[in-house]
Parts: sequence; C-alpha cells; structure tokens
Amino acid sequence: MRVECPECRAGLKSPTGFEPGEVIDCPKCETTFTVAEELKEEAPKKSISLDEAESKKRIPNRRRKKTSPWRYVGIGGLVVTMLVLGVMLILKEREEAKANGGPQVVQAANPRLPPPPRKVEGKINLKILPPDPSFRPLKPTILPDDEVEAFLDQLVKQTEMVAVPDHRERKAEMREKYHAWYKSTSTDVFEKTAGAKAPWADKARKAFEFRARELSLSALSGQDPPWSMATAEKLLVEAIAAGCDDPLLVYWRNQLVIWFSKNQPDYQRSIAITKALDASAYPDVRKLHGVHNLVAELTSAPASDPARKELPAWEQRFWELYDAVAASPDPIARQNISVVNLAWTANPAKRGLTNVAAWKTIVERLQKPNASEYDRLMATSYLASRTAFAARGEGVASTVTPEGWRIFGIENKKAKEALEKAWELDPERWEAPTMMLNIGRNLSFERDEIEQWFNRAMKANPDNTRACLDLFDYLLPKWHGSPEECIAFAWQCLKSGNATAHIPLGAVLSILADHPVNGTGDDPRTVEYYSSPYVWFIIRRGLELELADRPDSQFLLSHYARLACVCGHYGVADEQFEKLGELNYWPSVFGDQNTYRIYRERARAQAKAQAK
Repeated sequence: MRVECPECRAGLKSPTGFEPGEVIDCPKCETTFTVAEELKEEAPKKSISLDEAESKKRIPNRRRKKTSPWRYVGIGGLVVTMLVLGVMLILKEREEAKANGGPQVVQAANPRLPPPPRKVEGKINLKILPPDPSFRPLKPTILPDDEVEAFLDQLVKQTEMVAVPDHRERKAEMREKYHAWYKSTSTDVFEKTAGAKAPWADKARKAFEFRARELSLSALSGQDPPWSMATAEKLLVEAIAAGCDDPLLVYWRNQLVIWFSKNQPDYQRSIAITKALDASAYPDVRKLHGVHNLVAELTSAPASDPARKELPAWEQRFWELYDAVAASPDPIARQNISVVNLAWTANPAKRGLTNVAAWKTIVERLQKPNASEYDRLMATSYLASRTAFAARGEGVASTVTPEGWRIFGIENKKAKEALEKAWELDPERWEAPTMMLNIGRNLSFERDEIEQWFNRAMKANPDNTRACLDLFDYLLPKWHGSPEECIAFAWQCLKSGNATAHIPLGAVLSILADHPVNGTGDDPRTVEYYSSPYVWFIIRRGLELELADRPDSQFLLSHYARLACVCGHYGVADEQFEKLGELNYWPSVFGDQNTYRIYRERARAQAKAQAK
C-alpha cells in the first residue's frame, strides 16, 4: 500500500501499511497530512532474495551503447570555446579594473556556520556569532495546549519530578513579616523626620512604599528583577525633583544611577551621600549597606583618584557597622549579614585577596562572641566550598588532578556538616538548605536526598526562587539529570503559579542559560532545541504568567519577543514588538539596535508569510 504526499507528491510506503484516517509526516517536505479513505494499491513486485538484490546492485543491468568518434570531436570543440571565452573575460575585467584605479575588492557573503558539535564546551559569546545568511524561517509544530499539558504531566510522572511546594499560610506570613520589617527600617523612620511634613512628602512616601515592598520580595526570592529598579528610579527621580533630600532616598537614587550607568561613578558625590546617610536616624543595617557600597566604589577607583585616600577610614566604619549588625537581636537584620558577605567576597581581587582568603576574613570576623552561630556556620560552608573549587579548578573533570579531587571531596563534606548543624540550629531559616543544593550537586546526592533539602528550603520560605534555580542546575545533564528532567521541573515551576516571586520566570531564564541563543537566533546549535513545542509552551506560559501583573515590562516583553522569534512563532513575536515600539527595548536582551531591528523586521515579515 502506498500514499502520496499532497504537498510534494512524494510516494510514501510502509512495511505495515497505512490505515485510512492515519496522520503521518512526509519525510521529504515534513508536511503533516491525513491518509485518505481510498489508498493507491502498489503494483505487486516479484520477490527476490537478499543475495539477488545485492548482485543486482553490483552488476547494473544496462546495455553498453556504441560511441561515435564525432561525439568526442564535439566535446573537445566545446571545451576549447569555453577556455577562449574565459580568457577574454579575465582580460576584460583587468582592463576595467585598471581604468577604475586598480583591482576591486569584493566582499564575500558570510559563510554558513559549521555543523554543531555534539557537545558545546564553555560559554557561547552571544555577540560575536554572525547571523546565518542562509536563514530559513522555522515551521514549528503546533500542538493544542491541552495535549502539551498532558505530555508534560506524563513527563513529571515518568521522571518522578518533585513539585514546587506552595505552603500558602507560611508564604503569606513571611511576606507580611518581611514587608513590615522593610517598612519599619525605611518608611516608618522617615515619618519621624521633618521631611514627613515637607511639600514633597507624598512623592517620597510612594517611593518608600514601593522600595519596601520590592526589597522584601527580593529578600525572600533571592532575585532582583530589573524592571523593579526601573520603576524605583522613576519614583525616586520624581521625589528628588520635587525637592526631597531624605538621605536614604538620595542614597537609593545614587545607587541606581551607578547601576544603570556605564560611566565611572562620581566618588566625591557618593562620599557626601554616604556621610549624610551615616549621620541620619536610619538603623545600622541601612547604613551597613550604604557604607559597603561606598567601599566597593572606592576600591575600584583609580589609584590616582583623591577619593582613594578616604578608603581606610570607610573600611574601618564598614567593619564597625558589620559587627553591630552581626550581633543585633533583630533576626531579619542579622540575615542581611549573609547578603553583605556574598557582596563583600564577590570581587576579592580588587582588595588584593583570593576568594578563599576573603571568606577566611569573614569567618574570623564572625568568631566574636555576640555574632550569630548560624551566620558563622553559613560562612564556614562558603569557605569550604570555595576551598574545594580552588583545589579542583574551574576546568572540565578531565583536567582535575587526583589531589584536587581529594581536597574537593573533603572540603565539600566540611560544608555539608556545617550546613546540617545550621539547619538543626534554626529550621525556620532557608539559607542552609538552599546552600545544601549546591553542595549536594558537588557531592552527587541521590535524587531523594537533594529533594529533601529542596523541600526544607521551600517549607522555610515558599518564595525561595533561588532554591528552584539551584535544583534546576542539579538536574542539568552535565551534572545529575537529563533534558527531560529539566523540562519536567520547569513545568512544575510554572504550575506553582508564583509569579510574585518570579519562579516561572526563573524556569524560563534557566532554559535560556542552558541553551544560549546567538545574536540573531539562527545558530544551528539552538534552532533544533527551540523548535520543540514543549520548550515553546514552557517559555510562552512562563512569560505570560509574569506579564499578567506587569504587562508593560520592557524586560519581559523583550524576552518574549526574542524567544518567540527564535522558536518560530513569528506572529506572537510581532505582537510583542508592536508593544515595544521602534527602539523601546531592554538593552541586555538584544545587545544593540541593529540586532533588535533584525529580530523585529524578521518577525514582521515572517508573521505576514505565516498568516497567508
């Protein structure tokens, strides 16, 4: 029995035959069609043995034709004619080049990218890969949402993938608790100052209220969404333009200027702003963050800059505030020590330290009697982890020495012991079980053990997006999982519906981090992956969950437009580009204006083609 493809007319056969109504894919043109009720009967052929078939291939059954000598004369004459014409053409081009002042250089088109290796080592530079000049629009497989959801649910069952716990009561309790704390250390202090009666007070309150809400969610989720910074900057600018001189608001505004700007900071301005904050009525924990950021600025300043002379005094003030906050009876204030520790050790080379030496400094500082034992154990686990990687190195497994592996194992076990003690000391805090996900990855924990620590982290803090990202990392094929397990867990993240903590967005960005897209999205190393209807569903559903509360977010719309284009859903991409406008995009997503225009024009053209 055979059928004919309605698109390319190729004849298709199957050893088992085709059933009327059966849906099949044409292997030649990839068109999907349904087998008609009436099938064409294939003419019966005489059966032959495998030996006979092989002999027919080796000995072609064709008759040798007699060749006339005049045939060779004709071929020879044609070759001579072509050679003469070629020489005449070359001489003509030389004369024209001479008349135009010399040879003309012709730019060749960019060659096709080489075929992808089976495994891409290292990170892909997103900016240097050229667009593929032979770009062909994707024809994505379109499946109904309910069919995709059914497949993903089945994948969750097959992989026995852990769910993202909700714990609604605990989640509401933690959000209220942390929002109240951030409000008490900012807005409530402002209300006791003379500024509360100033003409600009209402604008300042709006900025304070927004920052208190966003900072509390950031503390719980471990994420600092870029769009919240953009909104905060807008509110701060409005308050300061109206005359606001509150030291905390002015400090926040200055930090955002530094964060958004690529220019060198105004060190003297930062010093003056930090002095005002340090002299204010705001609590030590607010001053600690301010002085830390100033020290980081001055450490990065050129040695010839006069502001560097003030660095020792500000370093001394930093450690005074650090010790005070580390010994604070306020548990949330003490949690800020963990944040400051990570920030202070982020770039130790500028302080003339190695990463291990920087963490040793922190551990020694936390040996003081009034410091929290939990914070001491957390710092100890970080020191052990950094020592482990210093011995192992950052290369692939084959580059690690036996001694490096030995130390790597010993130090990670030290980190595990410290984290176990910290969790037993205070199961209500989530930092230890969250950090254990990284240590479990290093020590090759079994799935049940890693999921136990994940559940502990999420029970303590149901908004813990950091834990979700770390478990996704554990499930990567290069560690202890598979592509199927990654997609299954991403689906679990979406099913949590927790866009407030950006858990769905974390799943989308984890997929993007593991499968980076080159500048214009036509790298064959990623086209096959992103053409999957299941990957597209995760991306679409995740970004739509996030956009429900923030429909005008440049960051989210930019990601949605770009990834829709990469996945071949040009109509969806075109809709997002219409919302973004001509050049109203998030810079880090597209890189530059030219890349943005390539995506935008491609989406528009292909959307029209798909609509036909």
